[in-house]
Amino acid sequence: MTKTATVHAQQRWEYLELTRKTQGYLINELSELGQIGWELVSVTKHLEARAGSGEVPAPVVVYILTHLKSSASGGMHHFMDEGPTEAGNGLIIKKSTKGKSVYSRCSFGRGEFIIEFRGNRYSKEEYKKKLNPKNNHYLQIGDDLYLGPTRTADNYINHSCSPNSGIRIADGKALLYAIRPIKRGEEITFDYSTSMDEDYWEMDCRCGSRNCRKRIRDFKYLPDGLKRKYIRIGIVPEFILKNLNRKRTRKISGETPAP
Repeated sequence: MTKTATVHAQQRWEYLELTRKTQGYLINELSELGQIGWELVSVTKHLEARAGSGEVPAPVVVYILTHLKSSASGGMHHFMDEGPTEAGNGLIIKKSTKGKSVYSRCSFGRGEFIIEFRGNRYSKEEYKKKLNPKNNHYLQIGDDLYLGPTRTADNYINHSCSPNSGIRIADGKALLYAIRPIKRGEEITFDYSTSMDEDYWEMDCRCGSRNCRKRIRDFKYLPDGLKRKYIRIGIVPEFILKNLNRKRTRKISGETPAP
């Protein structure tokens, strides 16, 4: 949060006369706005003492909510470019040798929810037209469905061939969970191949892991042992599993796979 934004919020606190709402109401509002709502509301923390009740200071939060709603597509995104940014849900965005990376501000236990991936939805054909192969921030969540880039923490989670988290897709939502204990300050990563079944985009891998495969490709190209591991811990989407089963059935029956 910039100094100007902080001062602005403080000024709003001084003169904005609004009916106080409950903390639960404000949390729901922020959740509906997405991760950026949590990123910006961190400015209110130092004002909690003045609120008198320990709640998030409602006037400042309501102002931020109003500003967010009026700037729809992320008009506040420039805050993301000024060093470490609190990202809500126990995460922080920082610059690293990889560009921007996401780190934990708290510990996560195995199986604990970390963040939901958001973004506009695109068909495969739309994705192919929009994709910048050198800077891909799209996430495949179905045979013909992709989530587009955002300006929030989900957009900056990097790949690792030895990840500490994995994606589970439920009811059309892509949710990231810890697949092992994650310590405070540790970078959050997942294996991009676990959500890829497109036969289109690939990239060289420089994750630095001892297990680095040197190339990020579709799930079907992973070593069999690694595929079994990822399937066993539940981080392979259903659409990929169905396609694997379909190809396995064709192979057994001697059918020629469809192109």
